[in-house]
Amino acid sequence: MSCTLLLILFISLMPLSNASSLRCPQLQVKGQFLLNKMLSNFENFEPKENIPHYCFPRLRLPTIVVDRSPTEAVPIMAIKVFNETNDFYVENCKRLGLTRELCWELCQILHQLIEEFAPCMTYTVAYKDETKHISRHYRQLRKLAQKRGNSSCVRKFIWSVNVKNLQWVTLLLSRMQKQLLMN
Repeated sequence: MSCTLLLILFISLMPLSNASSLRCPQLQVKGQFLLNKMLSNFENFEPKENIPHYCFPRLRLPTIVVDRSPTEAVPIMAIKVFNETNDFYVENCKRLGLTRELCWELCQILHQLIEEFAPCMTYTVAYKDETKHISRHYRQLRKLAQKRGNSSCVRKFIWSVNVKNLQWVTLLLSRMQKQLLMN
């Protein structure tokens, strides 16, 4: 991800005013910093091998993008993605040819993000469908990594799916912040 894109993400997550919600504190500078750090750290996970252009069409995995979720569901879904991503890399780090240090650093950032957004969680039972969908998505990703995780094509595919998931969560958290500021 380029520095320009990181800067745009950072600016889009900046608080617009001093408003906050009782249920969810305003996205603090620490949260913004951690989201940007997570995305920039994840760049290091991209496989460096040359991947044939015909590789991806053979691999299919449903997306977890759900743009119509209520504001209250966003932190629950974000934390679920952070937890699932953490568990995925703890389980598959070596299989995907990544160093322990790289995976450990990402896991530390994900844990910090979970702590940062935990106060925002409400109505967890009401959003079971969203979290079940995310769990199902990551189960399929784990199966793919276990069966064919040592192939460069699959490693690149898994990286691209996970980077999209993390970018999606970052976007949802940004939208949630703007929605909270408007209320």
